[in-house]
Amino acid sequence: MCAPVQLLCPMRYSVFTANGSRKQYLCTVVCKQEALAERVKLYRTWKDDESNLAKKRELKSRFESSHKTDKLNETNREISEV
Repeated sequence: MCAPVQLLCPMRYSVFTANGSRKQYLCTVVCKQEALAERVKLYRTWKDDESNLAKKRELKSRFESSHKTDKLNETNREISEV
């Protein structure tokens, strides 16, 4: 992770002309990339969990229709954990 970006004198120096500003600009870009990557990772995890829950609910309905109570109890426990 990058350190917080601090511009020395934003009114006097442009981001592209000041010596230290290029490094700060790159650090800002990298920080934003890392934040976006983390959000994408979280979104994928969320969607995977939703998919797994839907599969378990479908499995539960199959067990209910076939009257398999031993597997139904286990599936209910798994759904409540999620």
